[in-house]
Amino acid sequence: MKSTILIGIFFLFSTIQHSKAGTPEDVHRIMHNSQNWMPKDYNKNLAAIETIGSPAVPVLIELLAEAEDQYAIGHICTALGRVPSAESLSHMQGYLHHSSWLVRSNCGESLATIHSNVGTPESELTTIFMAMTTDSNCNVRTNIASELGKTNTPLIKNWSVSQLDRRPLPDCNARVALSALANYPVEEYTGQLILSILEDSKQPLHIRESAAYALTKYHYAPAKYVLRQILQSPNPGGNVFSACIVALGKVGDSSDIELLQQMIERDPYNGQGVWSVKSKEAINNITISGP
Repeated sequence: MKSTILIGIFFLFSTIQHSKAGTPEDVHRIMHNSQNWMPKDYNKNLAAIETIGSPAVPVLIELLAEAEDQYAIGHICTALGRVPSAESLSHMQGYLHHSSWLVRSNCGESLATIHSNVGTPESELTTIFMAMTTDSNCNVRTNIASELGKTNTPLIKNWSVSQLDRRPLPDCNARVALSALANYPVEEYTGQLILSILEDSKQPLHIRESAAYALTKYHYAPAKYVLRQILQSPNPGGNVFSACIVALGKVGDSSDIELLQQMIERDPYNGQGVWSVKSKEAINNITISGP
């Protein structure tokens, strides 16, 4: 009898808790003082918004209209990106012209996420496409591109390929193009374009880094030959090695395990640095996927 009562209380409590989930009060509570979110709370709060889902959207839109602090605006835009809804688009687009690059980045990236999730027609991507290709801050543009590329539309792809076909490479445009193309289905021409940039030692280091990062998502099988060559050479600097290690873990095979073990030994932080961590992860990926 006692256990039956306890079970009944448990289910009653669960029902009450469930009935409260997704209320405007919940959203306000989660987003309260969002500009003061500590890094350890950031993902937890965003996950809570995701759990609430679409009921959070009208409340977040209301909060966005009231927000004045750049950090609050940025956090609210990020939250809206976690609960993609076409309803949010018109309320967020104006922030693409905000004076703060942080606001433009967060809101632009979330806008791109929403477009890719709701399946916005290519003809309606003009505003976000213009932000991706013309914003004065290259980080804003690459952040938008990393999400807008997920729309897999010809507009984004054709622009991106045209930038990588140019010589000399247009600095920021090349980085933006690589961020966008990393999300497209693998094709020979695009794969070779990315590889040609990565293996060209005359290219600026940050552009080679962008090419290496693109290959961590763009799993172009022939890339393993270039990745091996780079990892067997002197360190080109920056984050090229670490990105190449990750990429090799995606397209490599069991014959690459020895090279990755060598990268652990070459790690400049006594096996505790990024090369070592990424190499161990890459070895694990290859082991799981098989020869």
